Amino acid sequence: MDLSGLHIAVGERVFLALHVPENLLHVHAWYNDPDIQQLSAGGAAVVSLEASRCRLERWMNPPSDQRHWAIHRLTDGRLLGFLHLVAIDFDEATCKVGIVIGEKDCWGYGYGGEAVRLACEYAFRELDVFRVSAEVLADNLRSHRMLSREGFILEGLQRAAATREGTRVDVSLFGRLKTDNRTDSEKAESMN
Repeated sequence: MDLSGLHIAVGERVFLALHVPENLLHVHAWYNDPDIQQLSAGGAAVVSLEASRCRLERWMNPPSDQRHWAIHRLTDGRLLGFLHLVAIDFDEATCKVGIVIGEKDCWGYGYGGEAVRLACEYAFRELDVFRVSAEVLADNLRSHRMLSREGFILEGLQRAAATREGTRVDVSLFGRLKTDNRTDSEKAESMN
């Protein structure tokens, strides 16, 4: 399938594209994968194909305060996961980012970090957002490391803020500012 007209952002190894109906079976499988569910609030729950279809339709036709994209590998176009910018507040210039790399054989190769970097660049440039935040389960250390590598700062912890399989769990709060993207010379120049 030719996705070239659907590209939102292109990096060195991945590109972000609008969702297409053909993504349904992947999204459905990822939402029902126990390993992925362990990394997300809510935990183990069977998601019906119809629920996945409705979710994908919402992603393909989001409200103005959301952006939903598929993550594809640049070399072969393989669908790797999905990413979203939500709670976009144009008055406060803020939004939240969330990501899932659903293809587990692609974990640990930096695809998620590059996708988050592309999404942040888009948010700062195209949406004129000043702050991008992320919330991840406190024990999801892979996401902690990735967000830190991409310039996010661990800002706090919400105790017992989510549930996983009926148990209350903590949520880590991360943030990245538009000014964090500036080079050292740009930062020095703005101080004068």
